[in-house]
Amino acid sequence: MPPDGRQAFAEITQAPLAKPQNFDEDTMKSLQAKAVFFLSPDAGDVVVVSAEKNPLMINQHETFEVTVAFRLYGEHYQQSVLFVNLPDTQLAFRFLSRSPTSRSCTAIFAAASVRFSGFKRCTLRPATAHGCAV
Repeated sequence: MPPDGRQAFAEITQAPLAKPQNFDEDTMKSLQAKAVFFLSPDAGDVVVVSAEKNPLMINQHETFEVTVAFRLYGEHYQQSVLFVNLPDTQLAFRFLSRSPTSRSCTAIFAAASVRFSGFKRCTLRPATAHGCAV
């Protein structure tokens, strides 16, 4: 890929929850650490850029999004992870790119993914529904 070409990566992961979990202060701090843990061990200059509760509601389930900026092999990247806690499962929608639009793309990626997975309702706030240029 040419050095000025866009690079992006998206994935959905799931992890079991022992019991239903709310996005309280302790959980949100733990999820910020988890978002950083998803990064390559070679990542440097890691900064949590934002942490937002409920940027997207999925079938009336709350969400929590963490956006992290970092450097990897001399390039600047952003990673955004949208967490959704179901009664017994935590979903993580992860989007990583060289573009600073990764936050809006994560919300669009999550919304599109859940539409195809049988959820009946996904509400995207207008502020996050634009700017995806990957």
